[in-house]
Amino acid sequence: MGIDSHAVARRLTQLYYPFRLLTMPRAVEAVRAIRTFETLAGESVTLVGGKGRDYLYVVEGAVTLTHDLSDPVTAAADDENDHPLFLPPAPYKATVSVAQDAVFCVAESLSFDTLMLWDELTHCASGDAAICGRMQGVRQALAFSVLPPEGWLTALGRMTTVALAKGSEVDGQPPLAILAEGSATVTDGERKVIRELMAGDVFGGAIDPTAKRVVMTSAGTVHRLERGAFDAIVAAGHVAEIEPNDAVLQIDAGAKLLDIRYAMEREESAIPGSLFIPLHDLQERMCELDPDITYVVYCRSGRRSKAAVALMARAGREGVSLKGGIIGWPFDIEGDTF
Repeated sequence: MGIDSHAVARRLTQLYYPFRLLTMPRAVEAVRAIRTFETLAGESVTLVGGKGRDYLYVVEGAVTLTHDLSDPVTAAADDENDHPLFLPPAPYKATVSVAQDAVFCVAESLSFDTLMLWDELTHCASGDAAICGRMQGVRQALAFSVLPPEGWLTALGRMTTVALAKGSEVDGQPPLAILAEGSATVTDGERKVIRELMAGDVFGGAIDPTAKRVVMTSAGTVHRLERGAFDAIVAAGHVAEIEPNDAVLQIDAGAKLLDIRYAMEREESAIPGSLFIPLHDLQERMCELDPDITYVVYCRSGRRSKAAVALMARAGREGVSLKGGIIGWPFDIEGDTF
């Protein structure tokens, strides 16, 4: 039986944080990007990971997670606890034993941060109709991870739009492009079709180096970021990051902590003494930030805070991103870091 991504996404948004923080298109994208397992009672699945912090979400049924770093933990989809099961730090090996027929997902945390950031930046870009429209039309926000997140809005703003007839070829191979309207095929050097594109899909040489040609199978339009603009955004580098120990020294010298997460995240945990302005409110509330003070900006893992620092720089506010976010903060925390 195949996995219905929309059905799984709807169920996860009912059950779990951070799925409930995503718009439905991003929740569906998350489901398509993670590993989903349909299992029967009595089965067991061995999980192996090696990239980052992974979580296990139970969509239906009940499972027990076992690994070397803790006692076995059981979770069911009808539990009141809306947190997922934590998988051990990478690289890891763990076993999932299925107590009753179950569907469960294994997700890597950075994917959620990327998708949540995309949704929040869509809100921040609401004053620019062209950029906002492009963001809302994108079906594959994760593809933009080829660029630093603080450069996403710049990239979308520097894209040019080209109308193409059926049968025409996308001129050259832009490093990053969005098929805004119509349909197309991507072929390799031997003209073998390797992808079918529809409106909202992202393509380009930076995403798939094996792609050689993109041919329109219907009339449509393409938003494209040219090589020079792409390289300039990459060359601009990442915003300044700061290690927790150095952040404490800066705070002692007069810097302030700024939490830009969602209110739900803030309620669960916070670094004591931090100012709270959610990222989606940051542009409207920029006047609340003192231009003479440096802010140590944090989110959950350090990804969204980079985009916040970039937005602050445009407004003449000084900020540095806390490396590792609150989950990497080794000092006092109010609440549970999840």
